[in-house]
Amino acid sequence: MKIVRLITLVCVLCVCASAWAQKNCKAHTNTVPNGYPFWFYTPEADEGDGVHRPLLIFLHGRSLCGRNLAMVKRYGPIDALERGRVIDCYVIAPQNPGGAWNPDKIMKIVEWAEKNYNVDSDRIYVYGMSLGGYGTLDMCATYPDRIACGMALCGGATVRDLSGLSRIPMWIVHGTADRAVPVSASDRVVEAIKATGDSSR
Repeated sequence: MKIVRLITLVCVLCVCASAWAQKNCKAHTNTVPNGYPFWFYTPEADEGDGVHRPLLIFLHGRSLCGRNLAMVKRYGPIDALERGRVIDCYVIAPQNPGGAWNPDKIMKIVEWAEKNYNVDSDRIYVYGMSLGGYGTLDMCATYPDRIACGMALCGGATVRDLSGLSRIPMWIVHGTADRAVPVSASDRVVEAIKATGDSSR
């Protein structure tokens, strides 16, 4: 009987956590002109405490591209939040309709968040995988003065000027057995960072 009660309690807590995440995570489809549709998560503690919090940007891979924003909940921070993960920062999870991520469109959403919420502009982080890894590196290279750090998994870069990447901490992860995106795509980025003479970050 105690086990049944414990399982019931866990189930109730999971449902409550999911409902709480859904309450604080809102879909935006036409909010930012010339931007992407996106999910925006507001921490529960943000309600009136006046604290400036970090902003986390998640860029999905090619499999989630499209025009159905619900797809972005399949993996990443929005999925984690709905599973009960507590993240004490703002979260932006845009959806790319297809093609390469556009850093300028992402930045328009960031500026919207800064205007409407207590975003700590010195703690803006971006990460993504595969196509999102490309987007992360392109975003960090384009806006090294705005992004505090980035993490790119199995990605690469499409922008030509990668010199800005040496100005911020970067974590670049890529498996040598990757068949979708060759590890050489990340190697090229790492070599470009080293070429600036500063790879300490």
